[in-house]
Amino acid sequence: MTAEGLPPTSDRGTRPENYQRALLPFLLVVSVLVGMVQFPSDDGLRHVGVAFNELRSWGEVYPHSVFSENPEYDPWWGYDKILRGLAAVLRPLGLPRLVAQEVVVKALSVGFLAAFLLLAVRRAGLPAKVRSRATLAAAAALITLFLSLPIARVLTVRPFVIGSLYLLFALSGGGALRGIVATGLLGLCYPYLFWIYTLPVAVAHLWRGDRRFGAGTLVLTAAAVAVQPPGFWGLLEGLARSEGVRAAITVKINEFKPITAEPLLAGAVILALLCVLPFLPAASRRMGVPHLLMVFFVPAAAKYVRYMIDVELVLLFVICSAGMVEPVATALEKIGAFWLERLRALGARLGRGRRGGAARDGDGVNLRPAIAVISLVLVAVLAGVATKRHRDDAGLALALEAIPKGSLVLTEFNLQYRLLFVRPDLRLVPSCELGFPTETILADYRRFFDEGDPCGLAKAIDATWFVGAESMPFNPEKTACLGRKAGRAEVYGGPAIALWRVGPG
Repeated sequence: MTAEGLPPTSDRGTRPENYQRALLPFLLVVSVLVGMVQFPSDDGLRHVGVAFNELRSWGEVYPHSVFSENPEYDPWWGYDKILRGLAAVLRPLGLPRLVAQEVVVKALSVGFLAAFLLLAVRRAGLPAKVRSRATLAAAAALITLFLSLPIARVLTVRPFVIGSLYLLFALSGGGALRGIVATGLLGLCYPYLFWIYTLPVAVAHLWRGDRRFGAGTLVLTAAAVAVQPPGFWGLLEGLARSEGVRAAITVKINEFKPITAEPLLAGAVILALLCVLPFLPAASRRMGVPHLLMVFFVPAAAKYVRYMIDVELVLLFVICSAGMVEPVATALEKIGAFWLERLRALGARLGRGRRGGAARDGDGVNLRPAIAVISLVLVAVLAGVATKRHRDDAGLALALEAIPKGSLVLTEFNLQYRLLFVRPDLRLVPSCELGFPTETILADYRRFFDEGDPCGLAKAIDATWFVGAESMPFNPEKTACLGRKAGRAEVYGGPAIALWRVGPG
């Protein structure tokens, strides 16, 4: 009996294992719907765009940067190879390039999200806790509470998402060979930063987990780092130097902010730890691999809020969610029983009651028409969003036809990803890492961001075009090199984009 004296009619005749089996389709449906609606706005776009273009290094894509100082090294070698493979598969179908790229982006969004949710839910042990409609609803609520922000990050389809998937996969251990294979795959896909994930995993398993997995992980990590080419060390040196460059520029990137800049998020995590721990079984409170990883990543999470979202929240979900299912399910049953009784009373007053058996015990309502209508509406919304997005991308590509192939273009930092998606042949400044300019352009680079001076930087790099928002926030006294606009285009979810030919001034 529920707290309101109502029998749990919603679960009558339904076996617990049926609800456990319902969890997988639920996660897949969520992955498809969310993955199809969302579209990345940054790194994922440039990777997909460049994969459909002629082969060239990231040093060619981003001149006057740390990438151009290490032109032979691809820091995302495996990820880029996979995308080029997908491009090769789609090319014989004869799809327009932008359409094929959009297909790849959607496939990555759905695939990454499905893999992330399935791994997170399995590592948390949620399937064993889902035995009724209330516990299924509780599991959905906990997934929403803990994983909403990490899901938004997964949908960027950046290479780092593979690191997040690796962490979840590695939690269970499984022997030395499994550790070697997992480390090798991550090292191939994300070669210059894979060690940030594998070293903590190795130590955590050697200390409290599967020592064979930890040993295999550590040995392969050490071997992989030892055989890295000079470009690996050049990029790491540039990455270390980039911190000072970013700090000196007024423009800031949200994900690189310290946790003190996001007190609400930090407070929510601390509050969750304080409030959730009393509900957890003793096994969940014992120090294990996920607990150690949370501790190991605290310094990174304090310095960069991205690790609080990508790692700490996900591990907190793995540790806490299974122990929270029953308390949350009980609360949801009470809430549901309360409002169900009120709705029944309202229905009786309106003379609708249980007439014709349509609402027998709250279980006889036929939801299929409503589900069909909702599905049609969702399909229409998805089609509308996709059409608008494609039309804007095509319009931007048309406007950029004025720029010759392979031109060096100065642009706004956040606009580069969209440009490389529609024109992957361009060479762009600045690069995807805000702190990666070469020393030779650093002074003009800082004036570009701090003083709104595009002309000084354009002259320093010999850029022939500038592309930015039509309402660009630059100092009008320092834009003499920009003549009349050579074109413009509307873009989905942002200000109109304009392009200027760079002249003397």
